[in-house]
Amino acid sequence: MPTDSHDPRLTEAARLLAEGQPDEATRLLLAAWSNEPDNVDMAVSYASLLAQTGREDEAEELFSTLADDCPDDNRIWNNWGYLLLNRGETERAIRKLERALSLQPDDFEATVNMGIAQDRLGNSDAALDFYHKAVDLNPQSPVLHNNMGAALWRANRPDEALAAFRRVLELNPRDASAANNMGIINMSSGKYREAVEFFRQALEIDPSSQAARRNLAEADRIRRAEDKQGSTREKKCEKSEKPSSLF
Repeated sequence: MPTDSHDPRLTEAARLLAEGQPDEATRLLLAAWSNEPDNVDMAVSYASLLAQTGREDEAEELFSTLADDCPDDNRIWNNWGYLLLNRGETERAIRKLERALSLQPDDFEATVNMGIAQDRLGNSDAALDFYHKAVDLNPQSPVLHNNMGAALWRANRPDEALAAFRRVLELNPRDASAANNMGIINMSSGKYREAVEFFRQALEIDPSSQAARRNLAEADRIRRAEDKQGSTREKKCEKSEKPSSLF
């Protein structure tokens, strides 16, 4: 839901939504928009909130009406595209996002959303181009670096993916998914000790993460097996290196 720090009603609606009170948030924005029918930001926020609360058809109908009334407002096209992304209608989403970026080429959110859309279609190079542009626009976004890391991983560029996830943890040390992702990449490279540490870090951040718990168990099992094999090899080497007795 787009928010405007200068409008306390949008801030309050975001708080209500975060606290699990979507009906109250929806009523608040509907009342605010009804009192200010020409407030496009309020209308876009209300439509986005409808989408977030499972009323996607109503949200799309409102976005369509807003686009007819204000065709040059890139916020409408971007948020409409984001709704379609969440519905899995990627190609339709791209058309809306293209319109948003044609109106405002430096729109950070639309640029990130376009990267997500291209990534979903398997267009890794195009997705990464949009993500790199988004980094230039806002290098401090953990979500952006997380998306970029995932795209780099799928593009078989593990070292760059690790760097992206490392950046996520620099920006947000409480991001359990980034730590888990770093564990997965290390595990795939056979670096089980490093993987174990990252999975443990993910669980320290989010003890409820079943994915990190399963990954930790598997990485630790393989690490222990390798340590045991290494110990056996060392013993065999020690025995073979002893000089044979001449007597």
